This record gives sequence, structure tokens and C-alpha cells, in this order.
Amino acid sequence: MDIVNVGIIGLGKISYAHAYSFLANRKVRIVAICDIVPELLKNRAKEWDVKKLYSDYHEILKDEEVDLVDILNNHSSYFGKNFIRAEMAIAAAEAGKHVIVEKPMCRSIKEADMMIDAAKEAKVKLMMAESYVFHTPHVKTRELIDEGKIGEPMQVRINQGRWSPRPRPESPTALTQPPYLGMIDMGPHYFAMARYFMRDSDIAYVSSVASASGTIVAATWHYKGCEKIGTFARTENRTFTIYGAIRSVIFGTEGMIEVLGHDGGWRGSATLAPGQKVPPLTLWREGKTEIFRFEFPSEPVAVRENPEAEVSYFRDAFPNEINHFIECVAEDRKPRYSGEDGKKDLQCTLACIKSATDKKQVAIDEVPYDYAPFM
Repeated sequence: MDIVNVGIIGLGKISYAHAYSFLANRKVRIVAICDIVPELLKNRAKEWDVKKLYSDYHEILKDEEVDLVDILNNHSSYFGKNFIRAEMAIAAAEAGKHVIVEKPMCRSIKEADMMIDAAKEAKVKLMMAESYVFHTPHVKTRELIDEGKIGEPMQVRINQGRWSPRPRPESPTALTQPPYLGMIDMGPHYFAMARYFMRDSDIAYVSSVASASGTIVAATWHYKGCEKIGTFARTENRTFTIYGAIRSVIFGTEGMIEVLGHDGGWRGSATLAPGQKVPPLTLWREGKTEIFRFEFPSEPVAVRENPEAEVSYFRDAFPNEINHFIECVAEDRKPRYSGEDGKKDLQCTLACIKSATDKKQVAIDEVPYDYAPFM
């Protein structure tokens, strides 16, 4: 397949990061777009020079020119009847389209299995758009771990700085957010990193704690068959912090790594020294400190980023993710982050929500098959 023709379903904010990544790839054409909001269709078609516009996802799947569909339907409808990513992905596979789906992939483990089975039956590629495992500082961190630079990784700590909710006025389907909604949004990211930095080790059980407002502010987990553990902590919006959104620390038997992710870095006037930004990746080993800095693309993407951070997430992780999937389609290779990976991290996320709800530790394998907390 010389050129991969793409159809995008869902034209909210995140569609910019995906579309600009497709447009930058010479082996890709965006040939069709789909959304229920006429104004979005009109605006995106003009910006991306797309001629085929659809308001019903069934119709874009009938388009024989489309080889691959990118499912990005609205982030504000994770719960209830509006969240139909599984339905869309299954229909796309049955139509013979390769599928990439934004996180969270679906509402339940049952739906995840249905998506995976549909892709296998149709012999098409299914990939979850887990950008965090394609972010260059994270990829370099995994390389250093695989090279034994910190010995055996034993613990990962993932920290999220203050991250205020953003209104989405373009969405006619926006609903009042239920408790723990932030975890179904960000949880797949956290657990993807948790497994990635531990060499793809699976997680056995999770314990989580929620604030009075319903935000899950902390979680711990143990990995299967070993003494390795992980933790997550989130800064509440009313508290002071110098940190941006995502910062991870991986502790090994011989060293440790601190790496910045999405919006990572120090905010405001907090600096190491005048004009010096926090490095995206730092390795401590054998009494020595090694700093890693990276060249990030300068081409602007119409998604807000932290101007004070040295890390460029939208201009880095998304093109890496999209280019990888296009290569997998063209070369008939299994994606680095498959439907099975997405299912594992969804399962951990659901366990985390159930732990906060039930106020007890939850084993990953004991999450009910059809458990969907926001239905």
C-alpha cells in the first residue's frame, strides 16, 4: 500500500494533533471526515483540504476510498449512550478498515474484547492511540532501562501537576462530569507508562484514594509475580505546585531516572537557574548525573502547550504514534500498542475507579467483565 487514505471520526480538539500528524506524513491522505456538528465539519474541511464530509459514521465506513479510520469521538461523553467507540471500531473492522482509537478505547473489558475479536476476524490492524509510549523522552527512558542503566527497575512514581478542566464549547453532547471521570480519561495514560517503564510487566492489583470532590488523587499498585510497585499522585487544582502536568520517576537497583511528559516542566518563575529549564530526562547512576535534551519539531500544532516547558508533547508524541501505525499498516506489522495493550490499561483504570468507589484494594483480574462505571 503506497498511500494510506484516512477517514477521521470526531473533530474535537484532539483531532488537530492527529490530523496535523497525518498531513505531515507523505504516505497519507485525509480523504474524509465525520462529525455531528456542521460547523466543525465545515471548518476542518477547509483547514485540512478535505472534500468528503459525513455526519453519520456509518456513511464514512461505506466509503471504499477510506483504508483507515481514526476514531476520536467526543471526550466529554465518556459515559452513557454517547460513548460508542467500541461500536464504531467494530463496525469499521467489519467494513475492512484499519482502526486507530483514542483512549479510553471503550467502557468495559467486554467491549474491549469485542473490538479485539472484530479486528482479528477481519484481519485488520487495531491500535490504541496511546501517545505517552511514543513520546521521545519516554522512549529514551525505556531504552536506558533496557540497557540496564538503572539496574532492575523496581518502582515507578507518576506525578500529575495541577491541571484545570477546560470547557469544550464546541461540543453539543457535553454533560455534567460524574465522580472519577478524570481517571477514565487519564488512567490509560498512567497505566500505559506504569507497564512501559517496567518492561511491559502486568499489574496485579490497585488501591486508590479520592478527594471529597470525587477526583482520584492517589493510587498504588503491585506488579504480578514480583516485589515491584508503582504509585500515582495528582495535585489538586487549589494547591500550589511548580510542576506541570506529567513527571515520572523510575527507581532501579543501581540508579534512577526522572522524565517529563505531557506539559512537563516547572511553571511560572520556578527555574533551576535564570533562563534554564528543567531537562526532559535526567539519569542518576554511580554517583553521576547525566542530562538528556531533545530536538522537538518546531512546526506549530493548534493545541495549547505549556510555553514554559522544554518538552513538546503534541508536536512529538502524536506524529511518532501516527507514523508508527502507518508503517504497521503498510508493512503488515503488529502495532507497538495494540488492542490487547489498551485492554490491559483500561482494566487497570477500571480497577482504580472501583477501588475508589468501594474503598478497598481491587485485583485486576476480578474487575467484572461488563463493569462500566459511567453507564
